[in-house]
Amino acid sequence: MKLAFFLIAAFPLIAQQDYAVAFSDDARPRVLKADIVNGRITVRGYSGKDAIITNESMAREPRRLDTDGVFSLTEQNNVITLNGGVRKQANLTIQVPHRTSLQLRCTNCGELRVEGIEGDIDVNTVNGGVRLINVSGSVLAHSLNQSVTAIIDRVDPNKAMSFSSMNGSIDCTFPTDLRANVRMRTTNGKIHTDFDVRLAGGEAIRMDRGISGTINGGGPEILFKAFNGSIHIRKK
Repeated sequence: MKLAFFLIAAFPLIAQQDYAVAFSDDARPRVLKADIVNGRITVRGYSGKDAIITNESMAREPRRLDTDGVFSLTEQNNVITLNGGVRKQANLTIQVPHRTSLQLRCTNCGELRVEGIEGDIDVNTVNGGVRLINVSGSVLAHSLNQSVTAIIDRVDPNKAMSFSSMNGSIDCTFPTDLRANVRMRTTNGKIHTDFDVRLAGGEAIRMDRGISGTINGGGPEILFKAFNGSIHIRKK
């Protein structure tokens, strides 16, 4: 079992730095976990093998080492875990191999953004939006107080997905050949889609501001749920 542990410290007046952390086994599935209290997270897929973490706020603001600017970063069993941003903003850009699963949490985020990732993507914010661009696999995406936007290149045909927001809209784009059982519900908003949503041999079921049905004959379940916001489900 391999365990690597790092402390990332923002020393006063230093330039922006990158931190490269290797996954311990290229042959096994990779997982990145990040939990940030204040700041912004952007994760991008790239063709390399390591995780490269950049704290963009380091170049702009001196910090006291004894009270702030320290992040924990570990790698164990092909899982990289990053925590921090408790007292000050952590504006993080993280590059990982395209095939990496993600578990991302941010409490006070301007935006949680993911680009070019293939895997199981689980993202959750409280005060910030979620934006997923050209991702593949399965997605669980939730924002409490902002919108959720996703452009999906390929869908895992064996896994359920969920997109939800309490105080924001949901806007998702899927391949035209999407096959799914869908449940869509909003309390104070509207539901729009250019897919045909049907039951076998009939129209979609409409239930108390919600619609339940199938797309292209059905498949894994996809849930779209909003409270104060509309739902848009689009074809690519």
